[in-house]
Amino acid sequence: MDFACGTGLVGEHLKSAGFNKIFGIDVSEKMLDIAKEKNIYTSLRQLELGQEDFYAEFPALWRAKFDFVTASGLINNNHLDEKIFEQMLLGLKNHGIMIFAARYSYIGDYWYTAKLEEMEKLGRIRFLKSDSFFKYDQLNQCIGKF
Repeated sequence: MDFACGTGLVGEHLKSAGFNKIFGIDVSEKMLDIAKEKNIYTSLRQLELGQEDFYAEFPALWRAKFDFVTASGLINNNHLDEKIFEQMLLGLKNHGIMIFAARYSYIGDYWYTAKLEEMEKLGRIRFLKSDSFFKYDQLNQCIGKF
């Protein structure tokens, strides 16, 4: 599941890495139209992420369905709160992997680190690995390491 898939940049890299069942969600219909033209996603859906009633809005058929969820460039500037992590968890199977990319300053300067640590202390997630890279086009290298 590719959260905030936009025009399909991450989806393209996932496809080139051998993934063939890629689902994408994004709030922008125009970006989804561009992603659809690339013919890499199994399914695309327009959905606002992190909304107040995130549970009810998340497609029931997509709950606990995915081995991993990605979010590249979505978690930034503190415009979303902890609901985005909850929504990512809704899509994951048990023991699934949540992968997200964000600028280091966002992780370091906002609440996300503390929230992720809290979720880990509660046993809701388990930190596996952090990696640094310059561009999102190297995200598929990180996925291959899990």
